[in-house]
Amino acid sequence: MLDGTGLVLYFFGRYDWLGWGEPESKPVQFRRVEDVAVTPAQRAIVWFLFVSSLLFLLQTLTGGLIAHYRAEPEGFFGIDFSTVLPFNIMRTWHLQLAIFWVSASYLAAGIFIIPLIAGGERGGQGPLTIALLIAVAIVVFGSLAGEYAGACGWLGDRLWFWLGHQGWEYLDLGRLWQILLIVGLFLWVFILFRGLQSTLREQHFGNMPWMLFYAALAIPGCEVR
Repeated sequence: MLDGTGLVLYFFGRYDWLGWGEPESKPVQFRRVEDVAVTPAQRAIVWFLFVSSLLFLLQTLTGGLIAHYRAEPEGFFGIDFSTVLPFNIMRTWHLQLAIFWVSASYLAAGIFIIPLIAGGERGGQGPLTIALLIAVAIVVFGSLAGEYAGACGWLGDRLWFWLGHQGWEYLDLGRLWQILLIVGLFLWVFILFRGLQSTLREQHFGNMPWMLFYAALAIPGCEVR
């Protein structure tokens, strides 16, 4: 699929079948890295990437532990980790951490490219980005702790649903963490909208900035549904 897409883009661009080489069209200009100013929100993205890297490391470690459990169910090189880190919890964490680090990286990428599209950054985007990072950290680590406590029987029947997990496929979040996740995603959409607001006024509803905003809005919309 990727090779085919690349071929299509190459032939259409190379042979002007879409009119990309017309004289009135603007040529693509590449700026040097030192000519691009880094905004406060883009600097805050470094912390997002740090959290994403940490989640990726944890996912790798849980995956290695799960793989070892299959070969040595009774322990880990003579150390009985299964009493503290049971297989079922590690398996849940492994899948959930994969979703979380990819999602956190996606949120970071969206915030990072907004100033490049808009040609600048609106004031206040940096603090909002930090607030979003804190919200992501609360949902991620709170849900992991809730799942562990629920699987160990510490939450009872009622709190299990709210703080443990609802038994969904892939993302086994408790209802409270799901609600907080949706709130955080709408905060992300708000950050993108603030950054794109002036650009959206100048663009047609079918142009790429609007498409980016539609795609961002669809993510929490699907969670609500």
